[in-house]
Amino acid sequence: MTNTKQYTLITIYTILLFTFLHLGCKKDQDLNPASGTDIGIMTIDPGQVISGQYVDMTIQFTVNPDVKLADTIAEVTLIQIDPSGSKTDLATLYDNGDLIKFDEIKGDKVFSNQISYYSDKAGDYQFLISVKIIDGNGNTKEIESTSFKFTVYEDLKAGEFNDVMLTQYNGANEFKTQVASNVNNVLSAVDKTISWLKTQDNVQDAVKSSAGIAITYKSGIKASLTISVEDQNGGMTLGGLGKDSFPNRNRQFLPLSEQTRGTTKNIILTRGEDIAANLIGNRKVLIFEPYESVLKGLTGPSKTEIMKIFNEDKCAKYEVDDIANSDANIDAVSGFTQYGFVLIYTHGHDGQEFGTGEQVDESTFKFADKYKAMLRAIKLTIMKNIQVTKTGDVIITKDVYAITPSFINDLSGKFPNSHVM
Repeated sequence: MTNTKQYTLITIYTILLFTFLHLGCKKDQDLNPASGTDIGIMTIDPGQVISGQYVDMTIQFTVNPDVKLADTIAEVTLIQIDPSGSKTDLATLYDNGDLIKFDEIKGDKVFSNQISYYSDKAGDYQFLISVKIIDGNGNTKEIESTSFKFTVYEDLKAGEFNDVMLTQYNGANEFKTQVASNVNNVLSAVDKTISWLKTQDNVQDAVKSSAGIAITYKSGIKASLTISVEDQNGGMTLGGLGKDSFPNRNRQFLPLSEQTRGTTKNIILTRGEDIAANLIGNRKVLIFEPYESVLKGLTGPSKTEIMKIFNEDKCAKYEVDDIANSDANIDAVSGFTQYGFVLIYTHGHDGQEFGTGEQVDESTFKFADKYKAMLRAIKLTIMKNIQVTKTGDVIITKDVYAITPSFINDLSGKFPNSHVM
């Protein structure tokens, strides 16, 4: 089974538009498969770890439907290949319905377990399974699956992450100083802040983007100062220094019916049953708005029209989840594949990331067990949002985690022909 995920991450005006294509093709089952055969899909959570620390890792291997397992098989062997190529039997995965082994249903060809994983050596590792199958001649044979990659990263040096956070804080205040209570100074303040950032010992590079300043730290962590500017009507851009960010420029409104398909006339967004028939694969709807309290929520035509479509369709009975503010966190993004329709209303940065409502906190268990490695893998970045009012006041918010295309590309499961905007 070939399972390919592709992503397109596009910023259109104040709404981030995601279109995810999951393409799949099914190969005919080999009557006599050999080791290295594509016989299933493995998920590894987390898919990256930090060297020198123990992490609870959940592994699940789903055997392809057309693979015939040996009778009564209830467990398979998990094998690790380290960066040097050495193989080790690491653990056993179970399909016995024992929740203690993290297996939910007996005999469904989904083998699971959670292990306490440790490695003191950074590099690219691989997992595979050894399993007994029945080949096309009716013979039982043991084969190994194709391998699935995960990465062990070196830990950050002592004080390195604190230095990143301090530079984020000082950089934002440098920008505020350079704005000097005058909204017309925003662009020059960006240039001067970039010059200041480049003098910092822990900064590898800092460049101007359409949404503010993109920063690469010498530790490998990527971050941003995402700048929003209030318009004449009191609305705040969702990160952007283009013409739409300034009150003396005209803004164009993209009609709701064109926000996900562009101006090409093909599918018109009208009623719930039309969406279900033409676009989405289930009736679960998610509205993801981390900055509802700051941006006053999706109270304009976009949310009104969408909520009307889904809530007033009594026949289809859509299930709508509205996740806002701090609840719009990394875990919520990890559940995107459950939904047939996802509306993201948040700060974005140059089409390369979008903000969550989860504040960066080095003291949490999640930071140590998951987020630090995800920052190393650039599945997460750090975003500091800065708002400039039309009177020149600068409002600096706390740093939050931002999601990159790599994070979305590695989500467990598949989008059910989802519509994501």
